[in-house]
Amino acid sequence: MKCLILHSERYQFTLDHPTPVADPYPPAEAQSSFTNALLVLATAERNDSLLTVERAATELARLAHLAGADLLVINPFAHLSDALARPALAKQLTDALVEQVRAVSGKPSFGTPFGWYKQFSVDVYGHSNSQFFRQF
Repeated sequence: MKCLILHSERYQFTLDHPTPVADPYPPAEAQSSFTNALLVLATAERNDSLLTVERAATELARLAHLAGADLLVINPFAHLSDALARPALAKQLTDALVEQVRAVSGKPSFGTPFGWYKQFSVDVYGHSNSQFFRQF
């Protein structure tokens, strides 16, 4: 699992269009905005497992605390690897990451819809704990 991690002052997304493996998503909820969030662009890879998710969740909780983020947003993001997990496994692991990071961090944690192209904007803080890359 690879994660680009950004402490964002504001993260906003709007669903653009689905891929063939997209989650169903009600049109009324096709847009969301978050403030003071640790945004995690997460790519599930073919050798990842629930053990990978546990390691990632522990580190993400630590980074959220270090950055002072109020919440975490896990955004499935297939663009960080060329060794992607199959869609069913990637969805399972991404959903598990949201739940595990919520349990470990004690902070509200949200997942964005799986399998959608999203238009998004993100304002990233510039402090020393605002931008990370991790591979688990």
